[in-house]
Amino acid sequence: MKIDCKTLALTAVISALSMPALAQSASGPGSQTMQTSADSVGANQAAQMVPAVATLPHTLDADKDHLDSTFQAELDHKITLSDGTVLPSHTVLSGKITRDDMQATGKSSFALRIDQAQLKNGKTLPIKATIVDIAHPTFSTDEYAVTNDWTSQTLTVEQLNVVSGVDLYSEIASNDSAVFVSTKKHDVKVPAGSELKLAIGPASDASTPTNSTPAAN
Repeated sequence: MKIDCKTLALTAVISALSMPALAQSASGPGSQTMQTSADSVGANQAAQMVPAVATLPHTLDADKDHLDSTFQAELDHKITLSDGTVLPSHTVLSGKITRDDMQATGKSSFALRIDQAQLKNGKTLPIKATIVDIAHPTFSTDEYAVTNDWTSQTLTVEQLNVVSGVDLYSEIASNDSAVFVSTKKHDVKVPAGSELKLAIGPASDASTPTNSTPAAN
């Protein structure tokens, strides 16, 4: 019996010593922790964003618009940002072609980053904008104007065939406004007149772009 008791006691000690190691392993860093962190960043940024719609005046063409090329879109309606800044109707939003930081896969990718709002008084404001949907060019009247029902609960968008042969990928937490991926052909084209449905907020780092006009006193 004494031998049996010692054996049981030794087994209990070994089991007790192994439990902290198992707990540490279970709570160690991993893909789930990284995803939770990304979701947290996106949720915080989404809470500071509002829905908007902007019209694309010129076609975006991956064969013609290259890295760091600039483009513009025009707000259809007035919006008020979470910090109280008012962007009137017809405010010009500007951005550039950039590298895909979401690493979307396909035959070719075309990343956009909208990061400035140009007001009529000449002032340029840094913004953060995510493309959450695209409506095809239409000739509808104001009665049937495009609307944007995005809410802060939507942090990731994957829209297949948003334009012919092209998929849309966007994340609130990403620095990119969107990445377009061609699945059937080399070039990516977003036609002029397309309505960009956006989530817009103040620039997350509150920094002013180097080419912006200083705010008037």
